[in-house]
Amino acid sequence: MGCECATTTLNIVKAIVTRCLFVLLCVVTTWRLVEVKGRNSYYYLLLLTLIPLLIEATFTLLKRKGAEFKWFSPSFFCFLVCTVPGIWLLELDKRNNPKTNQANSTNANLTIINGLTIQDPFADEANKWIEVLEQVLMLLLVFSRWILPKGEITRERLSQILLVYIALASDIIELFDLYEMEEVMKDTVLFHIILVTWTLSLVQFTLVLAGSKSRKSQAVMVAPMNTDAEQNIDEDYKVDRVEVLSLMLTLALQDVPFLFIRIYIIAYYRKMSNTLLFFAAKNALIIALQFYRVSIIVCGSPEKDVDNEGVIDEPSDPEQGHVGKCD
Repeated sequence: MGCECATTTLNIVKAIVTRCLFVLLCVVTTWRLVEVKGRNSYYYLLLLTLIPLLIEATFTLLKRKGAEFKWFSPSFFCFLVCTVPGIWLLELDKRNNPKTNQANSTNANLTIINGLTIQDPFADEANKWIEVLEQVLMLLLVFSRWILPKGEITRERLSQILLVYIALASDIIELFDLYEMEEVMKDTVLFHIILVTWTLSLVQFTLVLAGSKSRKSQAVMVAPMNTDAEQNIDEDYKVDRVEVLSLMLTLALQDVPFLFIRIYIIAYYRKMSNTLLFFAAKNALIIALQFYRVSIIVCGSPEKDVDNEGVIDEPSDPEQGHVGKCD
Protein backbone atom coordinates (compact mmCIF):
# COMPACT_ATOMS: atom_id res chain seq x y z
CA MET A 1 0.00 0.00 0.00
CA GLY A 2 2.79 2.40 0.91
CA CYS A 3 4.72 1.56 -2.26
CA GLU A 4 1.63 2.13 -4.40
CA CYS A 5 0.99 5.48 -2.72
CA ALA A 6 4.60 6.55 -3.29
CA THR A 7 4.37 5.57 -6.97
CA THR A 8 1.18 7.55 -7.42
CA THR A 9 2.73 10.59 -5.75
CA LEU A 10 5.80 10.35 -7.97
CA ASN A 11 3.61 10.09 -11.08
CA ILE A 12 1.71 13.21 -10.07
CA VAL A 13 4.94 15.13 -9.45
CA LYS A 14 6.32 14.09 -12.85
CA ALA A 15 3.10 15.10 -14.58
CA ILE A 16 3.12 18.51 -12.89
CA VAL A 17 6.80 19.18 -13.68
CA THR A 18 6.34 18.24 -17.33
CA ARG A 19 3.33 20.49 -17.82
CA CYS A 20 5.09 23.35 -16.06
CA LEU A 21 7.89 23.03 -18.62
CA PHE A 22 5.29 23.08 -21.39
CA VAL A 23 3.74 26.26 -20.00
CA LEU A 24 7.16 27.88 -19.57
CA LEU A 25 8.16 27.33 -23.19
CA CYS A 26 4.80 28.60 -24.40
CA VAL A 27 5.15 31.76 -22.30
CA VAL A 28 8.72 32.38 -23.52
CA THR A 29 7.66 31.89 -27.15
CA THR A 30 4.78 34.33 -26.75
CA TRP A 31 7.00 36.84 -24.97
CA ARG A 32 9.55 36.65 -27.76
CA LEU A 33 6.83 37.19 -30.35
CA VAL A 34 5.60 40.29 -28.51
CA GLU A 35 9.15 41.68 -28.44
CA VAL A 36 9.65 41.04 -32.15
CA LYS A 37 6.32 42.66 -33.00
CA GLY A 38 7.34 45.90 -31.31
CA ARG A 39 6.01 44.93 -27.88
CA ASN A 40 2.49 44.63 -29.20
CA SER A 41 0.61 43.18 -26.23
CA TYR A 42 -2.14 41.97 -28.56
CA TYR A 43 -0.09 38.82 -29.17
CA TYR A 44 -0.35 37.87 -25.50
CA LEU A 45 -3.78 36.54 -26.46
CA LEU A 46 -1.92 33.47 -27.71
CA LEU A 47 -1.60 32.50 -24.05
CA LEU A 48 -5.28 31.59 -24.20
CA THR A 49 -4.16 28.43 -25.96
CA LEU A 50 -2.91 27.29 -22.56
CA ILE A 51 -6.50 26.70 -21.46
CA PRO A 52 -6.77 23.23 -23.13
CA LEU A 53 -3.45 22.24 -21.55
CA LEU A 54 -4.64 23.30 -18.10
CA ILE A 55 -7.90 21.38 -18.56
CA GLU A 56 -5.98 18.28 -19.68
CA ALA A 57 -3.60 18.59 -16.74
CA THR A 58 -6.48 18.83 -14.28
CA PHE A 59 -8.20 15.77 -15.73
CA THR A 60 -4.99 13.72 -15.81
CA LEU A 61 -4.03 14.60 -12.25
CA LEU A 62 -7.46 14.08 -10.69
CA LYS A 63 -8.85 11.17 -12.72
CA ARG A 64 -5.76 9.27 -13.86
CA LYS A 65 -3.38 10.14 -11.02
CA GLY A 66 -0.84 11.49 -13.51
CA ALA A 67 -0.77 8.37 -15.73
CA GLU A 68 -0.60 8.86 -19.50
CA PHE A 69 -2.82 7.23 -22.10
CA LYS A 70 -1.56 4.21 -24.01
CA TRP A 71 -1.90 5.26 -27.67
CA PHE A 72 -2.37 9.03 -27.62
CA SER A 73 -0.81 11.81 -25.56
CA PRO A 74 -3.26 14.71 -25.08
CA SER A 75 -0.65 16.65 -23.11
CA PHE A 76 1.72 16.65 -26.09
CA PHE A 77 -1.10 17.67 -28.42
CA CYS A 78 -2.12 20.59 -26.19
CA PHE A 79 1.53 21.58 -25.84
CA LEU A 80 1.94 21.77 -29.61
CA VAL A 81 -1.27 23.78 -29.90
CA CYS A 82 0.21 26.30 -27.45
CA THR A 83 3.68 26.58 -28.96
CA VAL A 84 3.49 26.00 -32.72
CA PRO A 85 1.40 29.13 -33.58
CA GLY A 86 3.98 31.37 -31.93
CA ILE A 87 6.84 29.74 -33.84
CA TRP A 88 4.85 30.10 -37.06
CA LEU A 89 4.42 33.83 -36.48
CA LEU A 90 8.10 34.23 -35.61
CA GLU A 91 9.19 32.48 -38.81
CA LEU A 92 6.78 34.53 -40.91
CA ASP A 93 7.98 37.74 -39.33
CA LYS A 94 11.61 36.75 -39.95
CA ARG A 95 10.81 36.33 -43.63
CA ASN A 96 8.62 39.42 -44.08
CA ASN A 97 10.61 41.87 -41.95
CA PRO A 98 14.19 40.64 -41.62
CA LYS A 99 15.76 44.07 -41.08
CA THR A 100 13.08 45.30 -38.67
CA ASN A 101 13.27 42.04 -36.77
CA GLN A 102 17.01 42.34 -36.32
CA ALA A 103 16.80 45.99 -35.27
CA ASN A 104 14.11 45.32 -32.67
CA SER A 105 16.07 42.40 -31.31
CA THR A 106 19.27 44.42 -30.96
CA ASN A 107 17.62 47.37 -29.25
CA ALA A 108 15.57 45.22 -26.89
CA ASN A 109 18.55 43.26 -25.59
CA LEU A 110 20.95 46.05 -24.60
CA THR A 111 21.50 46.42 -20.87
CA ILE A 112 23.59 49.08 -19.08
CA ILE A 113 25.18 48.02 -15.77
CA ASN A 114 27.54 50.41 -13.96
CA GLY A 115 28.11 52.33 -17.15
CA LEU A 116 28.89 49.19 -19.16
CA THR A 117 26.68 48.21 -22.06
CA ILE A 118 26.05 44.47 -22.08
CA GLN A 119 24.49 42.90 -25.11
CA ASP A 120 22.54 39.66 -24.99
CA PRO A 121 24.30 37.00 -27.11
CA PHE A 122 20.99 36.44 -28.88
CA ALA A 123 21.00 40.07 -30.02
CA ASP A 124 23.70 39.43 -32.61
CA GLU A 125 21.23 37.44 -34.62
CA ALA A 126 17.49 37.63 -34.12
CA ASN A 127 17.20 34.26 -35.81
CA LYS A 128 19.01 32.63 -32.91
CA TRP A 129 15.96 33.03 -30.72
CA ILE A 130 13.80 31.15 -33.19
CA GLU A 131 16.37 28.41 -33.61
CA VAL A 132 16.71 27.95 -29.86
CA LEU A 133 12.94 27.81 -29.36
CA GLU A 134 12.56 25.22 -32.11
CA GLN A 135 15.38 23.09 -30.72
CA VAL A 136 14.11 23.34 -27.15
CA LEU A 137 10.68 22.28 -28.40
CA MET A 138 12.11 19.09 -29.86
CA LEU A 139 14.28 18.34 -26.85
CA LEU A 140 11.36 18.93 -24.51
CA LEU A 141 9.21 16.46 -26.44
CA VAL A 142 11.84 13.75 -26.00
CA PHE A 143 12.66 14.62 -22.39
CA SER A 144 9.01 14.82 -21.39
CA ARG A 145 8.24 11.44 -22.89
CA TRP A 146 11.09 10.05 -20.80
CA ILE A 147 10.04 11.46 -17.42
CA LEU A 148 6.26 11.32 -17.85
CA PRO A 149 4.51 8.48 -16.04
CA LYS A 150 4.49 5.49 -18.37
CA GLY A 151 0.87 4.55 -17.76
CA GLU A 152 0.25 1.37 -19.77
CA ILE A 153 3.58 1.64 -21.65
CA THR A 154 6.20 -0.95 -20.74
CA ARG A 155 9.82 0.08 -20.05
CA GLU A 156 11.04 -1.79 -23.11
CA ARG A 157 8.52 -0.02 -25.30
CA LEU A 158 9.35 3.36 -23.77
CA SER A 159 13.08 2.90 -24.48
CA GLN A 160 12.27 2.12 -28.11
CA ILE A 161 10.02 5.17 -28.36
CA LEU A 162 12.75 7.45 -26.98
CA LEU A 163 15.32 6.20 -29.49
CA VAL A 164 12.85 6.74 -32.32
CA TYR A 165 12.02 10.24 -31.04
CA ILE A 166 15.68 11.25 -30.96
CA ALA A 167 16.18 10.12 -34.55
CA LEU A 168 13.05 11.93 -35.70
CA ALA A 169 13.94 15.12 -33.83
CA SER A 170 17.38 15.43 -35.43
CA ASP A 171 15.88 15.30 -38.92
CA ILE A 172 13.07 17.72 -38.06
CA ILE A 173 15.46 20.30 -36.60
CA GLU A 174 17.62 20.16 -39.72
CA LEU A 175 14.61 20.98 -41.91
CA PHE A 176 14.70 24.62 -40.82
CA ASP A 177 18.27 24.91 -42.11
CA LEU A 178 16.67 25.16 -45.54
CA TYR A 179 15.60 28.69 -44.57
CA GLU A 180 19.26 29.67 -44.71
CA MET A 181 18.96 29.53 -48.51
CA GLU A 182 17.95 32.82 -50.09
CA GLU A 183 15.95 31.05 -52.79
CA VAL A 184 13.80 29.29 -50.21
CA MET A 185 13.08 32.51 -48.34
CA LYS A 186 11.96 34.20 -51.55
CA ASP A 187 9.71 31.32 -52.60
CA THR A 188 6.47 32.01 -50.72
CA VAL A 189 4.85 28.69 -51.56
CA LEU A 190 7.88 26.61 -50.62
CA PHE A 191 8.36 28.61 -47.42
CA HIS A 192 4.82 27.80 -46.28
CA ILE A 193 5.09 24.18 -47.43
CA ILE A 194 8.12 23.71 -45.18
CA LEU A 195 6.23 25.19 -42.23
CA VAL A 196 3.22 22.95 -42.85
CA THR A 197 5.45 19.88 -43.26
CA TRP A 198 7.26 20.71 -40.02
CA THR A 199 3.94 21.06 -38.20
CA LEU A 200 2.61 17.75 -39.52
CA SER A 201 5.83 15.98 -38.55
CA LEU A 202 5.23 17.00 -34.94
CA VAL A 203 1.87 15.20 -34.89
CA GLN A 204 3.61 11.84 -34.68
CA PHE A 205 4.94 12.77 -31.23
CA THR A 206 1.37 12.81 -29.92
CA LEU A 207 0.89 9.18 -30.98
CA VAL A 208 2.47 6.40 -28.96
CA LEU A 209 2.68 3.84 -31.73
CA ALA A 210 6.41 3.38 -32.18
CA GLY A 211 8.24 0.66 -30.38
CA SER A 212 5.60 -2.01 -30.49
CA LYS A 213 6.21 -5.41 -28.98
CA SER A 214 9.32 -6.90 -30.49
CA ARG A 215 9.91 -10.46 -31.42
CA LYS A 216 12.37 -12.07 -29.08
CA SER A 217 14.55 -15.01 -29.94
CA GLN A 218 13.54 -18.03 -27.99
CA ALA A 219 14.27 -21.75 -27.98
CA VAL A 220 11.40 -23.86 -29.22
CA MET A 221 11.19 -27.59 -28.58
CA VAL A 222 9.77 -29.24 -31.68
CA ALA A 223 8.24 -32.64 -31.26
CA PRO A 224 5.45 -34.63 -32.88
CA MET A 225 1.98 -33.55 -31.79
CA ASN A 226 3.44 -30.54 -29.95
CA THR A 227 0.76 -28.05 -30.86
CA ASP A 228 1.81 -25.57 -28.13
CA ALA A 229 5.18 -24.97 -29.83
CA GLU A 230 3.46 -24.36 -33.16
CA GLN A 231 1.10 -21.90 -31.55
CA ASN A 232 4.06 -20.04 -30.01
CA ILE A 233 5.75 -19.77 -33.41
CA ASP A 234 2.56 -18.54 -35.05
CA GLU A 235 2.06 -16.01 -32.27
CA ASP A 236 5.54 -14.57 -32.80
CA TYR A 237 4.89 -14.09 -36.51
CA LYS A 238 1.45 -12.54 -36.38
CA VAL A 239 1.10 -9.31 -38.33
CA ASP A 240 1.80 -6.46 -35.94
CA ARG A 241 -0.72 -3.89 -37.09
CA VAL A 242 0.49 -1.31 -34.60
CA GLU A 243 4.06 -1.45 -35.87
CA VAL A 244 2.91 -1.26 -39.50
CA LEU A 245 0.75 1.76 -38.67
CA SER A 246 3.69 3.39 -36.90
CA LEU A 247 5.98 2.89 -39.89
CA MET A 248 3.38 4.21 -42.33
CA LEU A 249 2.72 7.30 -40.22
CA THR A 250 6.43 8.07 -40.02
CA LEU A 251 6.71 7.80 -43.79
CA ALA A 252 3.62 9.91 -44.48
CA LEU A 253 4.31 12.63 -41.91
CA GLN A 254 8.06 12.97 -42.20
CA ASP A 255 10.32 10.94 -44.48
CA VAL A 256 8.33 11.18 -47.73
CA PRO A 257 7.49 14.92 -47.58
CA PHE A 258 10.99 15.75 -46.33
CA LEU A 259 12.50 13.86 -49.26
CA PHE A 260 10.25 15.59 -51.78
CA ILE A 261 11.14 19.02 -50.42
CA ARG A 262 14.86 18.33 -50.55
CA ILE A 263 14.72 16.80 -54.02
CA TYR A 264 12.72 19.81 -55.25
CA ILE A 265 15.35 22.23 -53.94
CA ILE A 266 18.16 20.18 -55.45
CA ALA A 267 16.48 19.84 -58.85
CA TYR A 268 14.81 23.26 -59.19
CA TYR A 269 17.30 25.56 -57.50
CA ARG A 270 20.40 23.49 -58.31
CA LYS A 271 21.51 23.44 -54.69
CA MET A 272 24.02 20.66 -54.03
CA SER A 273 25.31 21.25 -50.51
CA ASN A 274 26.75 18.29 -48.65
CA THR A 275 24.20 18.56 -45.84
CA LEU A 276 21.26 18.70 -48.22
CA LEU A 277 22.49 15.72 -50.21
CA PHE A 278 23.18 13.73 -47.05
CA PHE A 279 19.74 14.22 -45.55
CA ALA A 280 18.04 13.58 -48.90
CA ALA A 281 19.93 10.30 -49.20
CA LYS A 282 19.11 9.53 -45.57
CA ASN A 283 15.38 10.03 -46.18
CA ALA A 284 15.50 7.85 -49.29
CA LEU A 285 17.33 5.08 -47.44
CA ILE A 286 14.91 5.21 -44.51
CA ILE A 287 11.93 4.96 -46.87
CA ALA A 288 13.44 1.89 -48.53
CA LEU A 289 14.20 0.27 -45.17
CA GLN A 290 10.75 1.06 -43.81
CA PHE A 291 9.04 -0.59 -46.78
CA TYR A 292 11.37 -3.54 -46.42
CA ARG A 293 10.40 -3.79 -42.77
CA VAL A 294 6.70 -3.62 -43.60
CA SER A 295 7.07 -6.35 -46.24
CA ILE A 296 8.74 -8.62 -43.68
CA ILE A 297 5.98 -8.04 -41.14
CA VAL A 298 3.11 -8.49 -43.59
CA CYS A 299 4.47 -11.15 -45.92
CA GLY A 300 6.94 -12.98 -43.69
CA SER A 301 6.55 -16.75 -43.61
CA PRO A 302 7.03 -18.40 -40.22
CA GLU A 303 7.91 -21.78 -41.69
CA LYS A 304 10.48 -20.33 -44.06
CA ASP A 305 12.24 -18.32 -41.35
CA VAL A 306 12.28 -21.27 -38.98
CA ASP A 307 13.83 -23.53 -41.60
CA ASN A 308 16.51 -20.92 -42.30
CA GLU A 309 17.48 -20.99 -38.65
CA GLY A 310 18.01 -24.73 -38.81
CA VAL A 311 14.89 -25.90 -36.98
CA ILE A 312 13.76 -29.37 -38.01
CA ASP A 313 9.97 -29.57 -38.11
CA GLU A 314 9.88 -33.36 -37.77
CA PRO A 315 12.77 -34.95 -35.88
CA SER A 316 14.01 -38.28 -37.11
CA ASP A 317 13.85 -39.77 -33.64
CA PRO A 318 10.25 -39.64 -32.37
CA GLU A 319 11.46 -39.89 -28.79
CA GLN A 320 13.95 -37.02 -29.03
CA GLY A 321 13.12 -33.44 -30.01
CA HIS A 322 15.44 -30.92 -31.56
CA VAL A 323 16.04 -27.46 -30.25
CA GLY A 324 16.09 -24.52 -32.61
CA LYS A 325 15.87 -20.78 -32.43
CA CYS A 326 13.00 -18.80 -33.75
CA ASP A 327 13.15 -15.02 -34.16
